Formats: sequence, structure tokens, C-alpha cells
Amino acid sequence: MLLKQFKSAYSKQLWDLAYKQWLHLGVGLFPGAETDTCHVIDLEALITFTLMAATEERRLFEAVLEWILENRSMINASRLKRMATLFEEYGKPPHIHSVRTLLDWVRKDTEEQLLLHIATLPGMEKFHKRKILSDVNIQDPWLLQLKLRAMFGVNARSEIFLFLLQHGPANSNAMAREIGFAQKQVYLILENWTEAGILHRIRKGRAGNYSLQKKDHWLSLLNMTGMPETINWIQMFGLLVQIFLILKETDDTYLIASRFRDIAPKADAILSSNLGKHLPDPSRYQGEIYFAPFADTILAALHQLY
Repeated sequence: MLLKQFKSAYSKQLWDLAYKQWLHLGVGLFPGAETDTCHVIDLEALITFTLMAATEERRLFEAVLEWILENRSMINASRLKRMATLFEEYGKPPHIHSVRTLLDWVRKDTEEQLLLHIATLPGMEKFHKRKILSDVNIQDPWLLQLKLRAMFGVNARSEIFLFLLQHGPANSNAMAREIGFAQKQVYLILENWTEAGILHRIRKGRAGNYSLQKKDHWLSLLNMTGMPETINWIQMFGLLVQIFLILKETDDTYLIASRFRDIAPKADAILSSNLGKHLPDPSRYQGEIYFAPFADTILAALHQLY
């Protein structure tokens, strides 16, 4: 595969993935478009990913800004702020300062003040709402995160409960890393729920693993027969942003292949834990030859995500 072909295919699949997730949230850019997916959506990860990467996909970028203005009450502001910090580990687009400012103030400022922040983003000087949004249906199984927020509030409790529904026993450190909250905050909630009989704690060394009691009962209360597949969207979108930014650096296949080698260990760990995929071993490919097998694997992973 040529670099030019990969850039085109990668961008198309990247935005297809983003559009499908935003369609579930009522962003009607393509009426009648297929919205099937197979993974629970992570709102803050999706917002951060879109604002960091979608400046060239102007319709989507503007639509997401409008969604933020109209649905701020659904957003966990502290988690969103932390999300921006986590994503910066994967790369920093030129407009990162403007994105961070907007995310920092998304729940604090009035709409008029937020519009001033939006005007500092690339090409958004004349931004205005286009009335393209429909109501968000939190009964949608892919919006389980928002349904739990309606039950527990827009706070760490809803994210912890979602994690417990999706995973087996885990300790507070693992949960905190996965959901984007401070470990101490997570630990205190887990202990309170254990005392209330909601969780079962299994002692393991100095730490404890926590699991949800009567998980089938909780799923029944949520009108669900089972859990959709789990993706750590913080990791996955972070990796996709990183590749997106690398492709912006140069049109030299050798240099791109070199950058792919640099990120291969971390990228392989993310793909393996989330999709069961592995990247080709860089040591088996010399120079720019590594570009093609890396690119093929990434496109296959993107297709699997939607």
C-alpha cells in the first residue's frame, strides 16, 4: 500500500467511525445513515478525539461544537478536563491550547462565553448553530454511559458502575486508569458500595478486587440481556489521534515507517487488549518496508471498531 492511499483510506475510516458514534448522539449530518455499532460509546473520549483531530472535517467539527452547547448537562466536566491531559500523551495538534480552554470551561461558562472560546478554534471565527441536532435517546444500548448518568448523576459513580458491568473483578487502581478518575475517589466509592452489599470484595495482597453482586439482576433492571463489547476508548482514540498527527508530519514513507516503529510497542498493547489484534513485529521488516504491514493492520482494526 502506498502512503497516499493509506492517508486517504485512514481518514475515511476514521471519520466514518466518528460519524457513526455521533449519529447515536443525535448529530444528524446524514439523515437515514446506518447507526449500528457494537461498542458502548464513551462521551468524553469521543468529544476530545473529535476536537483534537476533526478540524479538517469541518461539518463534523461544527456539529460537535453545537452538540456541546446544547447538551452540556450530559458531560462530565472534570473527566473531560482529565481526558485532554491523557490524550496529550499521544500527541498535541497545533490548536491544543484552544481545545483545552474550551474543555476546561464547558460546564462553568454561559453559552455566550463558550461561543467566545469556540471562536478561537481553527476556522470557527464565524461559528453559529445550524439546528441539526435531534434528541439524545438514552435508551439506546450504545449510550449506556448516559443512561447510568441519569441514574447515578454525572459523576464517578456512573463510570465505576459501567466498568463493573463490563468487566470482571478489578482493583481501584485498574478502574481509575480505565475510566479517567483519581484512584482515591474510586476507592472510597468502591468501599461504600461494598459496605452496602452492592459489591463483593476479594482480598488480594494489600489491595482488594471488587466485583458487582448479581450482575444479571442489574442488567435486567437496565432492560439489557447482555453487555455490548468493551473498548477502552481513551486508549483507542488516543492511538488513532497519534497516527493521524504522524501522517500530518511528512509525505516521506521512510520517516512515517520510522515513526510507526516508535509507537509500535504501545500501539500493539492497545490493539491486543481491545481487539485481540497484534501489529507485525518491526524487527522482521527493514526500513520503510514496515509501513505497509503496519498500515494494513491499522485499517483492519478501524474496520473492526465499527
